[in-house]
Amino acid sequence: MVFKIMSITGRKYKGFSLIELMIAMVVGLVLTLGLFTMFRMSSTNVTTTSHFNELQENGRIALTLMERDISQAGFMGDVTSGDMSFRLADGTIPIASDCRGMGADNGSYPLSSSFRLIWGYRVGNAPQGMTCFTQNNGPDDNTDVLQIKRVVGRQVNAVLDFNDENNHFVSTNGALAIFYRGNPVNGRPAELDNSYRDWDYAHHVYYIRSDDGVPSLRRRVLVNNNMDAVGGSQHHLVVGIEDMRFLYGVDTQGTNEPEAFLAAPDVPLSVWDRMEKPLAADGVQKIVAIKVFLLVRSVEEDRSYLNDISYRLGDLNLAPFNDGFRRKVLSSTIALDNFTVIDSAN
Repeated sequence: MVFKIMSITGRKYKGFSLIELMIAMVVGLVLTLGLFTMFRMSSTNVTTTSHFNELQENGRIALTLMERDISQAGFMGDVTSGDMSFRLADGTIPIASDCRGMGADNGSYPLSSSFRLIWGYRVGNAPQGMTCFTQNNGPDDNTDVLQIKRVVGRQVNAVLDFNDENNHFVSTNGALAIFYRGNPVNGRPAELDNSYRDWDYAHHVYYIRSDDGVPSLRRRVLVNNNMDAVGGSQHHLVVGIEDMRFLYGVDTQGTNEPEAFLAAPDVPLSVWDRMEKPLAADGVQKIVAIKVFLLVRSVEEDRSYLNDISYRLGDLNLAPFNDGFRRKVLSSTIALDNFTVIDSAN
């Protein structure tokens, strides 16, 4: 069939046949389908690349933040080796809402000769967690928690710092570390003479918590008179950190090198209590390094993707999540620069 169009002048114009129109429509559909497929592939590639870049960047930032802090665990100003005793300054006001961990002396301030400078556990796999966590503001289940204490690497030189009760300090004279809090009336404790140097004190707890389905790395810090979730004591560090695992490198031969990396439950209690403790005549056992493993997750889900991958997080095997979130495991080994601090009372 051929369509003929008669003009008003009587001329005949030949148009497209029905077959030609159908062929043109099929060609157009094929081209449209090809363009749509290319667009979909391009969009998928953009999403995939964006998610992998997000995983890499978030994991890198999280590791960098923790490395700088954890490497200084146990730093006590002038003393980084040898025997050292800890105590509170006379008249120091106790911390109202502290963050205490398992052990006889595992709060912000030392109470005995077993003051712990570092401690960790896995939520749901420890007889006791941190006292500053509750069901509504605590870490996610089956994630690791790490607690460290140290002084900040700057000597305090502003007199006004000592008058602010929101500040916490440690004064050292080579063998003794005295902990105290700023006092608006008395300022620096009178018992501290010029032989002591003063440092800002930091008590940090790293953990993971999800809000509205989005996990993030957080840090609880000693601020003002508490370590609860209010008053600025909770730092939201990096989003997308879904799980965290710490393995503690223990030196059993006195070589200052880790002979074994142990999960928190396998670390001897004496090691937690000192960071260094003689266990035999020919050696010591102490934590000299920490391996950090992070499971980083994309913030947004990709409905076109199914994550059926199994992950290895340190010594843990994680089963497939079977969801639309992309994930990546990043790790780093952090050497502890101040692992030889012990208490001379033992």
